Amino acid sequence: LYEPLLAKIQAGLPVYGTCAGLILLAREVEGGTPAFGTMNIRALRNAYGRQLGSFFTEEEFKGIGTVPMTFIRAPYIEKAYEDVEVLATVDGKIVAARQGNQLVTAFHPELDADLRVHQYFLEMAKKEEVQNKKMMFYEIVIGYMSSVTFLILLFTASFAVENIVARIILFILAFLVLIIGVSFALKIETETGYYECQKCHHKYVPKYSKVYFAMHIGTKRYMKCPKCNERTWQKKVLSK
Repeated sequence: LYEPLLAKIQAGLPVYGTCAGLILLAREVEGGTPAFGTMNIRALRNAYGRQLGSFFTEEEFKGIGTVPMTFIRAPYIEKAYEDVEVLATVDGKIVAARQGNQLVTAFHPELDADLRVHQYFLEMAKKEEVQNKKMMFYEIVIGYMSSVTFLILLFTASFAVENIVARIILFILAFLVLIIGVSFALKIETETGYYECQKCHHKYVPKYSKVYFAMHIGTKRYMKCPKCNERTWQKKVLSK
């Protein structure tokens, strides 16, 4: 399961690691070996000692407020690198952080009745779909605007301008607008959400060149799935 799970996390699957899960996601592990290594943090294993070093406290969690925190042979984040947002600290040690769709806590919120940390994670996952819908709307607007501008320039060059040089300039400008607009719209489409293989239902983010040159109907693309290696009409989906 390691390879497919790693691929899904790298493709943007929302994931939450508590305690040992924090260590699994860490790029660097002090006193251990990295596993998935998808989050730009350095984790310190068993940072608070053995089982007798387990403890309970209440501290501020960014965006939530004061939450109960139960630590059991817990790690903490020794260093947070680029793109990592620190969400909570205890005695100056980082115990909660986020990077994109990855959330980690050194404590166990499931051992307390307070559900706000789990609700934070669910809201975090929902925001991805909302943001992706917005980006797909921008793609449609850019695609239509560049197409309409192309047709207007083409019509003007063909029927409204008599000067040959001006016509050539307008023709060149029309095609430049179309190529740049479509390329930009396709880049948004490629990087927003995922494509789902209709055979094995694997969801992934393809390379831009694969999307650019693939046959398409709307946002469906005829491409080769990296998992099952079958060519199918792969539909656009906004979340995992």
